[in-house]
Amino acid sequence: MKQLEEMYHTLNHFCNQSPIPMLAITNSGLIISANTQVNCLLNNETDLVDGSIFDFIQEGYHDYIVNSFVYLNKTTQPIQSFEVKTKHKKWLKLHSRIIKENNKTYNLLSVEDITKQKQRDLMLELNQEILKMIVKRESLHNMLSQISILIEEYFVRKSYCSIILVDQNIEIKKVVAPNLPKEFTQSFYNIKLGERGSCGAAMYRKERVIVPDISTDPLWNDFKDHALSIGVRACWSIPIFIDEEVVGSFAIYHPFPSTPTSLELEMLETCANLVGLAIERAESEKRLIRETEKRFKFVMDLIPDLIVFKDDQGGWLEGNRTAVEKLKLFHKKDIDGTKTLHPDYEAFISEVEKTDQLAWELGTPIRRELILPQPNGEEEVYDIIKVPLNYDHILSKGIVVIGREITERKKTVQLLERKQQQFQSLFDNNPNGISIMNLDGDMTSCNRSLEQILGYEFSDLKEYCEYLNQEEAEKVKRHFTKALEGKSQHFEMTVSHKNGNKVYLNLTHVPIVVQETVIGVYAIVEDITEKTKSEEQLKQTKNFLESLIYHSADCIGTLSLEGEILHVNPAIENIYGWKLEEIIGKKFPVLPIDQQKEMEHVISEIKEGKDIIGLETKRQRKDGTIIDVSITYSPLSDETGQLFGFTSVSRDISDRKRTDELLNRSDKLSVIGQLSAAVAHEIRNPLTSIKGFIQLFRDRIKKEYTDLMLSELERIEVIVTEFLSLAKPQANNFSEKDPALLLKNTLAIIDTEALLNQIEIQCTIDDNIHTIFCNEHKIKQVLINILKNAIESMPEGGNLEINMENKDPYVIIQVHDQGCGIDKEKIEKLGEPFYSSKDHGTGLGLMVCFKIIEEHNGHIVIESEEGVGTTVSISLPISNEDNEEKQKLEDGININ
Repeated sequence: MKQLEEMYHTLNHFCNQSPIPMLAITNSGLIISANTQVNCLLNNETDLVDGSIFDFIQEGYHDYIVNSFVYLNKTTQPIQSFEVKTKHKKWLKLHSRIIKENNKTYNLLSVEDITKQKQRDLMLELNQEILKMIVKRESLHNMLSQISILIEEYFVRKSYCSIILVDQNIEIKKVVAPNLPKEFTQSFYNIKLGERGSCGAAMYRKERVIVPDISTDPLWNDFKDHALSIGVRACWSIPIFIDEEVVGSFAIYHPFPSTPTSLELEMLETCANLVGLAIERAESEKRLIRETEKRFKFVMDLIPDLIVFKDDQGGWLEGNRTAVEKLKLFHKKDIDGTKTLHPDYEAFISEVEKTDQLAWELGTPIRRELILPQPNGEEEVYDIIKVPLNYDHILSKGIVVIGREITERKKTVQLLERKQQQFQSLFDNNPNGISIMNLDGDMTSCNRSLEQILGYEFSDLKEYCEYLNQEEAEKVKRHFTKALEGKSQHFEMTVSHKNGNKVYLNLTHVPIVVQETVIGVYAIVEDITEKTKSEEQLKQTKNFLESLIYHSADCIGTLSLEGEILHVNPAIENIYGWKLEEIIGKKFPVLPIDQQKEMEHVISEIKEGKDIIGLETKRQRKDGTIIDVSITYSPLSDETGQLFGFTSVSRDISDRKRTDELLNRSDKLSVIGQLSAAVAHEIRNPLTSIKGFIQLFRDRIKKEYTDLMLSELERIEVIVTEFLSLAKPQANNFSEKDPALLLKNTLAIIDTEALLNQIEIQCTIDDNIHTIFCNEHKIKQVLINILKNAIESMPEGGNLEINMENKDPYVIIQVHDQGCGIDKEKIEKLGEPFYSSKDHGTGLGLMVCFKIIEEHNGHIVIESEEGVGTTVSISLPISNEDNEEKQKLEDGININ
């Protein structure tokens, strides 16, 4: 006993000294010590010692406390914590520690008030619970009742919950208060909102209204007696909002006067929000149902398919707009299906109803195709599906009939079948070989044409490829792979026919595409053996013609009607001096200005489809030289006969023209030579006699007369001498000479005459002038003749320019005067016998010059412009071995 007292005094001292609520109890729950903090916490005014802890703990927690003590004694844990609820709805957290003394065990408990924390936790649980109920679509009444019950439980003090809802007329239409008397709640129905009662005032003011004591608050004047009669003294009310509109109120009633703590106000706000959320969900769900029904009806009417709902007895309930229009069954008063069916559709409906029972028996959709006759005598085909509906909480038992018009689809199917037959006919009877290959490259089918082209049966073609060598097989595989990528392939190959002959093929691999997916490849095979052989022959002919044109000395080209060169052979460079790359695609700049009308006439003739053959005309080279050409023009037409251009074949006939001129001149010289020999012989003898008698009688005749006569006789002798030089062949003594020295010696002879005629001679000679093989005296004769002509053309004096230069294979001597010039028409006749531009000239001197230069294998070109002057160009070939051999040969002939 003494030890117990000592223990008691020790625990009592420990509890009293602790700043936190503490008490000590035995394992049976007997309180042996407790400090004043515990009394305050439990709102207890009497001493707790010798009492039991179970006196203020709710009964449901008694076993829980005992079991916790037992567990703590069995473990080595120093402290055990657990939560309990008092009879006054306070939540306590007990921290228990075992104290043993003299084989006695005691429990030292520190007590913590966790009521506010538990209330917040419980409000969170309530929030989650209500959200779950909203998600599960539970009824609004159940949710409001659950909120009321849970809130009453969570409040520490005695309380009653009520939820009031108002309608659009601001009248109370619903009250949920599970623990309040019905006669109290029913008194609020159909009351207009106003400053009456806590709930009415809260909804009217749109703010919370706290009435601590109903007996003294004027808001409760109309309902005070009724409230006090059922034991209600305080009311806290808060309005419920949805989209800022008041839809009701949430209220807590207490049986004694009281005001809410901040936590309790927070609980009120939370509960009001939860109720608003539940009401909003219910209203939204109603709106959603109404809108869904409207949308369903709207969508059903938009669906082009025929849709009808039937009950489990086969009666027609409702149909969409298509059903009403197509079946003519449904009108506003006939929705219940009481009207007799239209006779035109009885057969159709009868066929529809035959499948009702089958759908019920099988429990699965039944599908049929039915023909619906139309008033105009036509027929529409419908694909009918019957879907049995078993009862659930949304739809009652019945059948849905869905009919889709497939008239056009049936026509399309029939059209596809015809197309398939056409394709098969095209496949079977196509003259080209056709095969179908799968994705692995295996041939799955082929037509008869392919078998005939290759000489193998399909079974042989499918199994092996003896007709392909390794290289061709790789080519086929490569193009097949590209075709699988969606790209058509065209290629040629060579195979061996079964009989051993070589067969040339043109292949096309076309991807087989179904719904944008390649499922195989078509191989279209064309036998081009004969075509290939013909093309090879044509190619050889083409190559021959191209070679002939390419190597032709004539310039052959094709031109557009506008004169642009489309194609031309390399001879253009030799004849006209233009390179191919300079002229293709451009207009041919070879037409002299004075030939424009001629070309216009040519184009006109070409457009009429006429050929122009052997037209001799003049054209201009790139360097400006005018040449004589012979041109043949022919029109060009395309495969439709449309004229698009013409061909031009031109030949340089300058040499031929010169040869003709030389031949003409030679003929003239020959005639003149023969005439000259006869004339000179007949003139010389009388001339000698006349000259002798004049000299004999010189003393008897005036001197001026004799001088004049002798001068004229000398002139006649000179002419006779020139005649003889044309008539009598003379030996040419050619040797290698320096042309510069010849020119200088000639100028020494002519300088005096030039000075007398006030003419200044300017001579320019290039360095390193090549030697020429010539007759020195005859070249001097040519130079003197030409220089004298130049001096005589400038009676008023002027400048005479002489240039000498190398221009392989010639040495060029140019004599340019500033004389009166010569008309172009007269230039062409210069060199002809007895033609001269001088008043008293014979033309024989220039003719002799032409003959001498021709004997030296050179040529003379005369260019002149009236009023400007004349340029004479003498071209003499450079000395070479051929000239020396020729001279030796001529010398031998002359010796013999």
